[in-house]
Amino acid sequence: MEVVMSKMNNIIIDFLQDGGRDLGYDEDNMPDVKDLDVVLNHSVKIWEYNGKTHKEYYGGKDE
Repeated sequence: MEVVMSKMNNIIIDFLQDGGRDLGYDEDNMPDVKDLDVVLNHSVKIWEYNGKTHKEYYGGKDE
């Protein structure tokens, strides 16, 4: 089980470093594992992934 958790942790870290953080994701707000490559390849912002506008997702001004 420890090996699986370590591998998942590495996948999360790699995703965030490869551009996920720039798209609004963090350790607590991640897309499904099956979607990681698509999200990065198509620069899908976190609010778009969740089917919302920037304003709806963050509750502030839409930029």
